[in-house]
Amino acid sequence: MEATTGVMLDGLRQDLMAIHAGDPLPALGEGVACAYCEMRGLCRRDDWEGAAP
Repeated sequence: MEATTGVMLDGLRQDLMAIHAGDPLPALGEGVACAYCEMRGLCRRDDWEGAAP
């Protein structure tokens, strides 16, 4: 459990540093999940160049 927590915290730290730097973050969904995901408005997947639904 401690190892999993460490991995999660490292990932969160990297994401927050990327946000602070102004880097775009990828959506967590992949493939067909994006076709029915209710969070499409948050990640704006439809606005990405070359993104497949």
